[in-house]
Amino acid sequence: MNMANLTSRYPFIAPLQRGLAEFWDWWIAELASMLPKSVRAAILPRVERLYLQLEATEIVASRGTSESIEAIGRYPLDADNLAMEQAQALEELGSRSREVVLCLPTDKALVRRMTLPQVAEENLREVLGFEMDRQTPFSLDQVYYDYRIAARDSRAGTLTLDLVVTPRRYLDEQLEKLGDLGFRPHQATLCNDANGQPQALNLLPEAARQRGPDTARYINLGLAVMVLVLLLGVIALPLVNKLQVINLLEARAEMVTGKAEVTRRLRDEVAQLGADS
Repeated sequence: MNMANLTSRYPFIAPLQRGLAEFWDWWIAELASMLPKSVRAAILPRVERLYLQLEATEIVASRGTSESIEAIGRYPLDADNLAMEQAQALEELGSRSREVVLCLPTDKALVRRMTLPQVAEENLREVLGFEMDRQTPFSLDQVYYDYRIAARDSRAGTLTLDLVVTPRRYLDEQLEKLGDLGFRPHQATLCNDANGQPQALNLLPEAARQRGPDTARYINLGLAVMVLVLLLGVIALPLVNKLQVINLLEARAEMVTGKAEVTRRLRDEVAQLGADS
């Protein structure tokens, strides 16, 4: 039985999964925050993103982390018009960045707020694909889309989300222009929040996505192993202490038994001497 059938048969499993996932993210963040700054910097390097926004004849590049974002410069969008220094600079930016993000202008994306039954969350992308004709002026084969969940109402059994779509032809053109410059983005999203960080959605088609490094997964795995070792230590330490106490008591018991045996022999000798007398 797969997970989808399991959750449909037992509805309480889905919220339990979400709760465990949220607890895991919080727990990992708390463990990371307790590490010394030097250690945290060594094993949790700041994820550096390269933001690319395409304008009429230029590509605007910015570099950002989870803490800040800064503009780098503007470069000709046509690869033939790039000076050698500019081409080298773009190549270096691409190689040094952990993640390349294509920033789309807000006028090239349609955002539609929707409310669906909470049971639709198990196959949400498929449900949104079926709803595309009703919720937007486009058909499914005309757009790339993603969603962000805004709220869950367990009491009413509803799910509120924002459906975000962009024309497929427009995004394909953007990706083709980036490809001519040697860039293959990890994410295509709207970068219009207060900090300039990308929003938690990805409009890239699955086939065009470049997979990022698995550093976070390895870090989580290492932290999980560390926690497991500590847990085993916490369980084993009382057992070791009890074993030491038992060994000590056994040694004392043997000593007392030895003394009792000596006393018994002395009594027997005194009794024998008395009898002989």
